[in-house]
Amino acid sequence: MRSHRIATRALILYALFGIVWIVASDIAVDLLFPDAGILIQTIKGLLFIGITSGIVYWLARRLDASTTMQRAVLEASPIALFSIDLEGTVLTWNKKAEELFGWTSDEAVDKRLPLVPDDKLEEFETLKEKIAAHETLSGIEVVRQRKDGSLFDGRLSYALISDENDNVIAIMASLEDITAQKEAAAALADSEARFRTLVESAPDGIFIQVDHYFAYLNETCARLYSARSSDELLDTPLLDRIPPEDHDRILRRMDRLLKDKEPIEPTEETIITLNGERVPVETTSVPFPYKGNDAALSFIRDIRRRKRFAHERERLSQVIEQTSEAIVITDKKGTIEHVNPAFERTSGFDRDEVVGQNPRIQKSSHQDKAAYHDMWNTISNGEIWRGRLVNQHRDGYTYTEDISITPIFDAEGNIVNYIAVKRDITHELNLENQLHQAQKMETVGRLAGGIAHDFNNMLSVIQGYTELALGNLKTDDPVRDDLGEVKAAAERSATLTRQLLGFARQQIIRPEVVDLDEAVSNMLKMLDRLIGEDITLTWKPAQNLWPVKVDPTQIDQILANLTVNARDAIKGRGELIIETSNVTLDPKDCKDKPHLVPGDYIKLVVQDDGTGMDTAIQKQAFEPFFTTKSEGEGTGLGLSTVYGIVKQNNGFVYIDSEPGKGSTVEIFLPRHEPLDIHEAKGDKDVTDAQPGNETILLVEDEESLLKLGQRVLKRLGYTVIATTSPHEAINLAEQSQNKIDLLLTDIVMPEMNGQELWQQIKNVSPETQALFTSGYTSEAALQDSIVVQNESFIQKPYSATSLSEKIRAILDK
Repeated sequence: MRSHRIATRALILYALFGIVWIVASDIAVDLLFPDAGILIQTIKGLLFIGITSGIVYWLARRLDASTTMQRAVLEASPIALFSIDLEGTVLTWNKKAEELFGWTSDEAVDKRLPLVPDDKLEEFETLKEKIAAHETLSGIEVVRQRKDGSLFDGRLSYALISDENDNVIAIMASLEDITAQKEAAAALADSEARFRTLVESAPDGIFIQVDHYFAYLNETCARLYSARSSDELLDTPLLDRIPPEDHDRILRRMDRLLKDKEPIEPTEETIITLNGERVPVETTSVPFPYKGNDAALSFIRDIRRRKRFAHERERLSQVIEQTSEAIVITDKKGTIEHVNPAFERTSGFDRDEVVGQNPRIQKSSHQDKAAYHDMWNTISNGEIWRGRLVNQHRDGYTYTEDISITPIFDAEGNIVNYIAVKRDITHELNLENQLHQAQKMETVGRLAGGIAHDFNNMLSVIQGYTELALGNLKTDDPVRDDLGEVKAAAERSATLTRQLLGFARQQIIRPEVVDLDEAVSNMLKMLDRLIGEDITLTWKPAQNLWPVKVDPTQIDQILANLTVNARDAIKGRGELIIETSNVTLDPKDCKDKPHLVPGDYIKLVVQDDGTGMDTAIQKQAFEPFFTTKSEGEGTGLGLSTVYGIVKQNNGFVYIDSEPGKGSTVEIFLPRHEPLDIHEAKGDKDVTDAQPGNETILLVEDEESLLKLGQRVLKRLGYTVIATTSPHEAINLAEQSQNKIDLLLTDIVMPEMNGQELWQQIKNVSPETQALFTSGYTSEAALQDSIVVQNESFIQKPYSATSLSEKIRAILDK
């Protein structure tokens, strides 16, 4: 550079010297050497040539330096720079152009390159038209082609190059490769589009608040606030959508978020929609710069459905916890995960004892393996199993449950749990067994009652004619002894029928208000004789025992039968205890005793230390004709009679016994109150039997008894009008010339009962008295106050003497 500057200065001095010389030489020659013109001109010519050459040389050096500088600038440019003429011939081509297009400068300069793709030639022609019109362009996006044929996106700018006539002869172009920028912009645009789509289609509401105003809301958020679009809420106060009582708390929380730049954990809040509805939501907020402001980005979720489900789950949980059915939830392997309180009450196990255990801890030996195998196969196949299992209580005893086990599936259809609903049906089964037993007893009772009725009629005939025959025989007649045996057998048979009727609850009873302690005390001497000297009888009466209303003879029957049974069970030395007490039973006390109902009772207990009974025998103990005694030693009617009498008096009887530990019979008779003085037992005034002369209307549907009655009554001196038909009896009463003094009728007859017949007879003869008789009677007749409470009844079979006494007692009142 330094030599260049020196040469330039020398050239300038040389030129100035030459110019001065030429001018000076012209003046000197003219003045000093007027004849040396040719030489001078020659020298001047040489000087001019030298000066001109110097100027040219200087200009060339200046131009060369400028070109070098220009080329250096072009080559150093980070953008592809090149110039082309209007025909497309490349004039200049810098390094960046080589890198961008792939052609070297030597390959490009003075060449027409296929820089424009074929499908963009029309666009290039338009560009040429703009160039011709002296239009310049800056930063237009174009597509260009490389040497290898690949395309790229570029940003093109160009300047026009014109000649001295201002005609455009070429352009200087700059081209920047923007392929990466466009791809990045496209990716950014795609990302933004996806983000916007994501935000707008998000299931949760999203909003941005600036200074407690809505600055942005997605559509989900707008819908949550019941807005038609987000525009309805933009730039409105956030506090307008929050209950007033929450304003201060929300403001403090948002101020803390903006100050500390810490996210707010999810919390449950309440919002107010544009419709005024309060909606529970869960919100989460984070700091979020928005358009140069400190803002908060909030996510809001509608939790109405979740809270409803939570409420339903809570309610379901309460149902599970409070239901009377035992519920057990296990995993798919059968391990217990949860039990409810009903399970604890039923099984005796605490929840902590069974959680983590297998339900087989309740397995009992009373259940066969086949039931468990069937149960597991059924539920493992995804089906509901229903059945009945005998399970073991924590205390060791067994109980029966009706069970339903249901598989629980997840969303993919896999079994994840089993839920068992169990109900203890032990009490129901006991009641069912009791019902079957009662039905069986009722059936047998009806049969026994029917047999006893017919048998009583026959016994009445046997006893009656035996008495008549005895009355016709002399005292020393040997036949009297034979007839006496017949009469005794008939009386023993009558006792047997009374037992059957007692069991069947079909005997006529005359209940009275009774002091049970007194009734037992009156029987003690007879009971001592029954049990013998080897057995000690212990009597434990209660204090201030409540009264009961019962036929006193039935108490005697109960005590006699239970005492004889106890004597036979002891078989040698032992003890018999009779005890009474007042008891008041509540529902809990009645739980283990089927049919027993809460209330006040007088409890009679007969306890022995005999051989006892196992469970099977206890179940049959009250059945008629059932006995464990040897043949000929018992009728099997003792306990069945007790059962019938107790039931007839609305009471309950139970046996508690164990082999080798004796037996205890508990009888519960309902307390009778208030005590009516008219119900008290009075002394009977029985008139001595004697003949009579009154007229008696005898009505008996059994022909043999009718004939017997006629003979007995006529022998006693009565006038007898006899018939087997109640309707005929009414006709005979209407036609009778004699006054009808007494109606002697069976209670149970085909056409009408005895009570109804008496009412009809009194319409004809109002002063007619009545005496009713029966081997048994229906429940309806038993409820009749006149038949039950008065002395107007005689039980079949009866003797002639007892009949005459009864008749005189009524007629002589």
